[in-house]
Amino acid sequence: VTHACHYDEYCPPCAYLVNKVCMGGHAVRFNIPCHVMDVSCGETCKKPLPCSVHSCERWCHAGDCVPEGNICEMPCSTKRMTCPHNCNSKCHIGKSCPQTVCFEKVKVYCECKRRSIKLMCFQGATELEDNPDLSRYISKLRASGLSVAQQDLIDYLKNSKLQCVEQCRVEERNQNLAEGLGLTNVPIDAILAPSYSEYLKQEVKSNKDFVIELEEKFAELVAKFKRRNEGTDMLNRVNFVHFDFKPMKKEKRRTVHELGEVYKIGTMSVDDEPQRNVQLKIQYNSAVPSIKLSQFFSKRILGGVGGKPKVTQKPELVTKTEVNLTPLDHTILLNEDIVFDSWEDINEN
Repeated sequence: VTHACHYDEYCPPCAYLVNKVCMGGHAVRFNIPCHVMDVSCGETCKKPLPCSVHSCERWCHAGDCVPEGNICEMPCSTKRMTCPHNCNSKCHIGKSCPQTVCFEKVKVYCECKRRSIKLMCFQGATELEDNPDLSRYISKLRASGLSVAQQDLIDYLKNSKLQCVEQCRVEERNQNLAEGLGLTNVPIDAILAPSYSEYLKQEVKSNKDFVIELEEKFAELVAKFKRRNEGTDMLNRVNFVHFDFKPMKKEKRRTVHELGEVYKIGTMSVDDEPQRNVQLKIQYNSAVPSIKLSQFFSKRILGGVGGKPKVTQKPELVTKTEVNLTPLDHTILLNEDIVFDSWEDINEN
């Protein structure tokens, strides 16, 4: 390659583009400047190591994969006897695997599978000592970004599973109730009929649009909380979702507080007037009720409360004094819908 005349003792590097084989001999690289000596293909080396078990995991490089005089330090891939994970000790070809504690991350469940946490396998700990030092394992968990209760760790080391808690029994009872009612995949809070205060019953009459707006916002926040925790375990789940309303008058704040109790949403008024507003806290037991407050006056609900049933025919007064002892035909009753009146109609004559 020709270049301009220069005063330097040596000519500048040759910039002519050529084809060169990479340092590891894996591939040919094209259009490489002639003066470049070490060319990498950017792939993993994958050459067999001296132990004949592992392969080199370094990027394409020059020279030996393992420097002369050194040994392979890749983790052993032999399966453990106490758990399904690899040994992971430094390569010890020709020797039996050492007895060590397994630090693979695992997901552990209680007996009913409703409760789960993430921790480390720790198999081998109980074989090394009868009363292991829990502080060492807790420190190891924290170093890996995991945190568990000490009692859960003790239960797992002893029984390889967690203990069921009161919440497990509550969920099991609710599931049995739902199955008894023929319902599946329905939260228990969506099955039981809600109880609304007299204030809310009057509020939905006078300010129904505001009530519907609250119901839509509550349902949106509950759904958001469920989506964020979908497919996560108790360790990684979101505990709360917060929301702040704009400043509102005292009467509307009361509506938010009382309606929040039905949805099991925590509420708290903050700031001073006229900027006083309500903060919401959606949590794990928050749920949309089976019957919304706004539905009381828009639907007829069998077995509950609702609008007035339509009277198709005025019943005739019975003037006869004779007593009819004919057996009652129960099949007729089965075909009739029984509809309860709304609260303002119950005391009417």
